[in-house]
Amino acid sequence: MKKILSIFSIALLCSCGNKDAGSTTVVDAAKDKAAEMSNGAANATAPAAESDFKKYDIKSGIVTFETKMEMSGIKINKKTVVYFDNYGIKECEETYGVANGKETLEKRNFVKDGFRYSCSPEYGNGAKTKAMGYGVAARFNMKEAESLKDSQFKKLADETICGKTCNGFSMVTPSGKIIMYGWSGITMKTMVGEQTEKNKNEVIAIKIEENVVIPADKFEVPKDCKMTDM
Repeated sequence: MKKILSIFSIALLCSCGNKDAGSTTVVDAAKDKAAEMSNGAANATAPAAESDFKKYDIKSGIVTFETKMEMSGIKINKKTVVYFDNYGIKECEETYGVANGKETLEKRNFVKDGFRYSCSPEYGNGAKTKAMGYGVAARFNMKEAESLKDSQFKKLADETICGKTCNGFSMVTPSGKIIMYGWSGITMKTMVGEQTEKNKNEVIAIKIEENVVIPADKFEVPKDCKMTDM
């Protein structure tokens, strides 16, 4: 538990490249750990019944995020879209690379029928594993973050993101400082490390759609992706 946000910090500071979708990158591992902290990871213990579980406070939604990473003059821009239904029991997360005004689908991770699918259209492969919990994205959980010892937890002033009043907190881990803001269980903004002119790491929601119909194809393996059962 103490290492969860520390791992998350390391991940966001590292490169996302990995040609084998069956192997977990540091970014994927960090998301799993952060989600586990809030009962969202694939390896979390499942609730007794679906009706007992609500990852988010709204039934369905589509949240679009913009990722900006800049390290020593190297800039990485990405777009992430999270789709969820049944209060987060069904969830898909897509990551797009952004370059020269063009978006390319790099990853699609989703949970369906008791399995977790990690797909890499970029390299045409993926992995299918047994899911014992729900969801793929990290849930915002200030109460649990506050309970972590020796984290220098500090509640921050509310911030408006996508028209929503979001609660925020900061904490210090062995890997550096992390700031998170959230609304209705949804992590709306994450900042890792000290933000300077040459070092910026920020993931922020730029659009949220509430209680919408989620496209069925978000829970399908992209064509030309060869999956491996793990």
